Amino acid sequence: MVNNKLQNPTRAAAHVVQVGASGFPYGMAEIEKIRLLGRSLLAAGAAVTVISRKGVYDPEHGPHIAPVGNYEGIDYYFATGSVYRPQGMLQRNLLKLKGWWKEAQLLRQFGREERMSGVIVHSMDFLPLLFYWLLSRMYGFKITYLLVEHNSSTTSRQTTTMRISDFFLEHVGLKMADGVLPISHYLTDFLRQKAPGKPYLKIPVLTEFSRFEKPRSPQREKFFLYCGSANYLEVILFILDAFEQVPDTEEVLLYLVIGGPAEGKAAVANQVQQLKKSARVKTFSNLPYDDLVQLYIDAIGLLIPLRHTVQDVARFPHKIGEYLASGNPLITTRVGEVPYYFTDQKNALVTEDYRVEEYVEKMQWIIQHPQLARQVGEAGKTMGKKAFDYSQYGQPLRTFMENLTPKKKAARYVWN
Repeated sequence: MVNNKLQNPTRAAAHVVQVGASGFPYGMAEIEKIRLLGRSLLAAGAAVTVISRKGVYDPEHGPHIAPVGNYEGIDYYFATGSVYRPQGMLQRNLLKLKGWWKEAQLLRQFGREERMSGVIVHSMDFLPLLFYWLLSRMYGFKITYLLVEHNSSTTSRQTTTMRISDFFLEHVGLKMADGVLPISHYLTDFLRQKAPGKPYLKIPVLTEFSRFEKPRSPQREKFFLYCGSANYLEVILFILDAFEQVPDTEEVLLYLVIGGPAEGKAAVANQVQQLKKSARVKTFSNLPYDDLVQLYIDAIGLLIPLRHTVQDVARFPHKIGEYLASGNPLITTRVGEVPYYFTDQKNALVTEDYRVEEYVEKMQWIIQHPQLARQVGEAGKTMGKKAFDYSQYGQPLRTFMENLTPKKKAARYVWN
């Protein structure tokens, strides 16, 4: 619930500010990560503030909240003074300038606090990181960078501007941060290579397991569920191909919860229409989070195939934690972080390779062995609570940030 009044965090012995992503408190995986990091730090006795540089909500359909307030104990600011994305180009650019300026003022204000533990930066781009680094050297606070993707291997980052940004982020930006929070073993090794000796704390996917303690819906149809962005069209086509090949032993459906740009969603819809089983595929978008949680809980199996690419080896999808919290079995691939946590038919269904035939076999197994599948899902939930529940990471994160030593003067950085 949003409170339009800020909390008074003066009693807290520490203060952590999160920056670099706009839209808190409502949004997808990135905003959820900000919320859960904030909740974990609150439980560790720190005050938490989130700054959104610009408004991102649709003025007609977006949430109607004040630009300054508190959500679940976390103070937030929209630096432009509005939570909405302006329609006109001129107004949008003017508000962008206002957002940069106001954000700098807020960080100056917070940086003067003796209890300031530092700033967590959520951004895949180099220029925002450079901006926060400069402010940190001016105002004496520490920056911790959240490393969740291998940018230069991400297929959606193809423009020249993005490629230049990725080069500088990976070769210079990682050295600039006082500390780094890699999400995977691959990115931990990558960090050691690009910034040897850089302090880091590995934090995996985070999930609020208590939010999934809900009963199943009565008499619901049997369905597999995939939830992801339309930008992963290759993966969605893989899932559609697998579903098409599952033998028709029972009337099982496929639910697709698709986010992303309108043209991407249209491309997915077009592919669905070409299926022989198109009538048994249901697509959803812009679902309220509680409705999405209910779909997780009601599904017979949750799909998240991973490819043998650097992009998928490096990342650790947020959806894996949410899938586990439902208590239903997930089907994935032995790629990246998966073998560190999952064993096939013990706490997940894991294919050795990214092959449709293997995926079909796992989907069939769930249909043919519903009780065993439920046991696998419950075992996954038990493991997930131990490894991914957000509440256990607050104190280690607070300690890590407080132990960092900031450089008060700008240093000369070189890249490999």
